[in-house]
Amino acid sequence: MTHTRPNPAQAGPSAYPPSGETGADDPDPDRARAPDGPDGRSGPRGGPRAGERIEGRFGLFSATARPGPTEGAEAAARAAAGGGAAGNARDAGAAGFRPDPLAAAFLQLIAHDMCLALSPETPGAAPAGNRRRGWIDLDSIYGDGRDSRGRPVGAAALRDPHSPRMMRLAGGRGDAPEGLPWINGPEDPCPLAARPCGFALAPAGDMRPPRPLLADPRNGGDPLLEKLVLAALRLHNRAALALADEGVPESDPTIGFLRAREELRLLVQWLALNAALPALAGDDALEDATDAGAPLFSRLAEREAGGIPPLPLELVAALLPLVALHRGPDGAAGADPDRLAALVALGGRAGLPSGQCVHRMAASALKLRMAPMTATEIADGPGAAALSGPLSEDTPLALYLLREAEERGDGETLGPLGAALLAETLVGLVSRDPMSYWRRPGDTGGRWRPEDGVLRRNGRPIVTLEDFIAAAED
Repeated sequence: MTHTRPNPAQAGPSAYPPSGETGADDPDPDRARAPDGPDGRSGPRGGPRAGERIEGRFGLFSATARPGPTEGAEAAARAAAGGGAAGNARDAGAAGFRPDPLAAAFLQLIAHDMCLALSPETPGAAPAGNRRRGWIDLDSIYGDGRDSRGRPVGAAALRDPHSPRMMRLAGGRGDAPEGLPWINGPEDPCPLAARPCGFALAPAGDMRPPRPLLADPRNGGDPLLEKLVLAALRLHNRAALALADEGVPESDPTIGFLRAREELRLLVQWLALNAALPALAGDDALEDATDAGAPLFSRLAEREAGGIPPLPLELVAALLPLVALHRGPDGAAGADPDRLAALVALGGRAGLPSGQCVHRMAASALKLRMAPMTATEIADGPGAAALSGPLSEDTPLALYLLREAEERGDGETLGPLGAALLAETLVGLVSRDPMSYWRRPGDTGGRWRPEDGVLRRNGRPIVTLEDFIAAAED
């Protein structure tokens, strides 16, 4: 039996803004923004509009801890990225933090799905709320809810007008490959009804050039993110066609659409835990969090009881954007100094504790035998001068996680604390989601597996992120 999740108010696409760039639908593309944190703006000073419903919430793993340091933190971040006057500039041979690009992009995609944050009404306060529900529901693919300024997203525009069970794609005729749909510029007089199904007309007064038609503009302008979105849309359509072959009637496209979406959602959840998480946090991260019952996340969920569990700010305002800043071929050269400094400032506004404080809390709750980073390890690297002294023993969380990944993760994966925070959150969310693959029985017993969902054309299951891309191109 196929289950579909209730969608109470269609009010919340979800994601932190990890790309750091202005979204494709931003009316002011030159406006400066914080790189990867809560910066959705809708009402006065970025707060929610009057009467607007907020779906999700934020919380802190370390709720009782004092906020971390802010004095000198931004200068230290610039130095750590190789852009400050103090400390050692990072050269091309420096190790840096260079997470697997595909896994990091996939994490960024599901982060956009989980979190779309509202700026606080008062500077220095925590983010005002989350427009997304907080689950891995693919809202940022399907267009459920609102964009970063609270405007309703036209989910219907993302559907194929000629076959509503399918998602809209461009091309696919003759030898032309299918691509992302595009919004044409306002100078194009061709009415929507006369266009190929991969195109839509820009809103009146929109003078920007053609651009991809995306449910979440944060997924635009980044080739790897756009490739993942295109793969997701193609796999949805593959699943919809397979369901039609199984006898789901074309006369009721809603059923076919919802079932295809469900197939894709289960697959993305499974890949998040079983492919992206090991690539970013190490092979043991999933097993450790599962065996322990994700106690950190469980405590947060129980403390903030009521509805969907809150997303931890330690991830939203530190770890997730840190991974996004360092992915790709430039990872070995470090993050952009200004963006890393803006991320550290964001952590200060969100009231994040220091890395050492979060480590003590996590080590106690998880019964882990992981030693904290020493002051020598913190200061031994790019930006040594700026990170010596007080900041080496009371380090902003984002910088602590960066230095931990460089030293304890050998620059390839997150260190022990970062790995634990990521695994706790993903396992906690998926295991508590009543509609997730975690709770879904498989066709042959046990828990749902990729073998039970949409397959590659060769009949093999999609079990890696590379399979995800390749399956859409079969």
